[in-house]
Amino acid sequence: MDTLGYPASVPTTLEPGNTSSAWPLDATVGNVSAAPSVAGLAVSGVLIPLVYLMVCVVGLLGNSLVIYVVLRHTASPSVTNVYILNLALADELFMLGLPFLAAQNALSYWPFGSLMCRLVMAVDGINQFTSIFCLTVMSVDRYLAVVHPTRSARWRTAPVARTVSVAVWVASAVVVLPVVVFSGVPHGMSTCHMQWPEPAAAWRAGFIIYTAALGFFGPLLVICLCYLLIVVKVRSAGRRVRAPSCQRRRHSERKVTRMVVAVVALFVLCWMPFYVLNIVNVVCPLPEEPAFFGLYFLVVALPYANSCANPILYGFLSYRFKQGFRRVLLWPSRRVRSQEPAGGPPEKTVAMGIATLGLLCVVLLLPLLVFGVPTEEPSSREAVASGPHGYCQRCCDSESEDPLAPADAADVSSASPPGLPYVLPEVRPYINITILKGDKGDRGLLGAPGKLGREGPRGERGPQGGKGAKGQAGSPGGPCQTRFSAFSVGRKTALHSSEGFQPLLFDTVFVNPDGHFDLAAGHFVAPLRGLYFFSLNVHSWNFKETYVHVMHNEEAAVILYAQPSDRSIMQSQSVMLALAPGDRVWARLFKRERENAVYSDDVDTYITFSGHLIKPEDD
Repeated sequence: MDTLGYPASVPTTLEPGNTSSAWPLDATVGNVSAAPSVAGLAVSGVLIPLVYLMVCVVGLLGNSLVIYVVLRHTASPSVTNVYILNLALADELFMLGLPFLAAQNALSYWPFGSLMCRLVMAVDGINQFTSIFCLTVMSVDRYLAVVHPTRSARWRTAPVARTVSVAVWVASAVVVLPVVVFSGVPHGMSTCHMQWPEPAAAWRAGFIIYTAALGFFGPLLVICLCYLLIVVKVRSAGRRVRAPSCQRRRHSERKVTRMVVAVVALFVLCWMPFYVLNIVNVVCPLPEEPAFFGLYFLVVALPYANSCANPILYGFLSYRFKQGFRRVLLWPSRRVRSQEPAGGPPEKTVAMGIATLGLLCVVLLLPLLVFGVPTEEPSSREAVASGPHGYCQRCCDSESEDPLAPADAADVSSASPPGLPYVLPEVRPYINITILKGDKGDRGLLGAPGKLGREGPRGERGPQGGKGAKGQAGSPGGPCQTRFSAFSVGRKTALHSSEGFQPLLFDTVFVNPDGHFDLAAGHFVAPLRGLYFFSLNVHSWNFKETYVHVMHNEEAAVILYAQPSDRSIMQSQSVMLALAPGDRVWARLFKRERENAVYSDDVDTYITFSGHLIKPEDD
């Protein structure tokens, strides 16, 4: 393989033991039984090194430009930028092995010694596996961003991405330990290759299976599974789109499908021929005729072409990387919009031989220009299209309920009072039949006292009394209350809500002098009774409709609605609230009838939440 161990070279001499430096194709292009032709010498000594150096220059320039743009022209170290930086670094170091391979092909022997052979093969293998592992990690990251955006938000951070990148480099170094142990230039030979102990055939076969499983079939399975789940997610979400947006939904599905085909096809095209040829060589030794040297050379050169194509696949076709490349190359700063050609990928037939390898990079990169670049999240237009069109309706209303229907007449009549608010007295006639005056009766009982009379005038002030004794000291009073309160916090990471309500947490503190804002809970706790002012601002590249509540305890005070837009916008909402001590004010993202989010790259998304005490209430 061209990565672990030094890439295969076409033998051009007839000296005994002139085995190829290829690992593990050393048995494939080993001793040749016929003398090479003059044309073969010219191809091996001139054309092959020239093609290797051209691929090296293209790969170094492309990956160096990606590294410069990531380090110089990105506002923040996002997760994607960390992975792209490590991928470009591994690809660039991988390209550094090509000059040694070109020198060996031009000179027909290894001139750098055994120590340099071991060092070059080990570094070449580490960077090859790091490049493949980075592609696998980026596929998993893209799967988490599209399929599980909310649950993976706490893990998709720049510090976690750096830790994963370090683990990838360490894993690559561990995988290539056999190369460090068994590589070298054997005594009496002039090529750099693997020196296996006896039985050499069993060691070689085991090593090929070991590297094929870790370096191709395992990563290929993970990449295909991640992109398959992404396509399923996009298509299942697209089925909920209503009729007017069916065309945009189909366009989105085709775009994602083409992106998946481009990524997987490029990976398979560049790496499968090499591993298949090595596995076939274990089962049935490959022919050693010079007619097959072109095929062996092409199989070894394809992985290097993959490292040349990675900057274009993961950088050049990205809008933000295009802007960075324009700034670096002093191109016009107008906005670049992605365009998708109508035609499919061109089909090229690569003949066995070395003369056609100069067109290999173009053949590999044309499908990328046709299919487009992978995206980390659905586009804003698709998110808008998924929403219903019609009048607003409360989420608690049933579908059949008419919010403007008149009240029932029976309900109105039942609400009226049944009668008068008092009871009329019953009037009965009374006739006094006493006609004779009798004796004076006994004295009756004392009646009830009458109403008090008018209050008299105020009397004169009396003489001043003597001075009293000093009383006891009272209980200690409470501490002085702070008559000032203010805070201002911000959030620079994206938000996404697919169900229920989601509290809005912040990661940046601008002002919080008395600690009245609890950053862990995302709540402002009022220290005293009074009138407060709050302001919520959302500045983002918004791909979905967003609804954010400013909450007073558990009740929504006001709502901030951020509409989808194809450019960076700002939405603002402010409110004044009368709070009691201990009242909480916080913000939450909530879901209406469809998914919503403040969702964009971490470079653009910024949310600020501020508040202060206007007037405290006097005790």
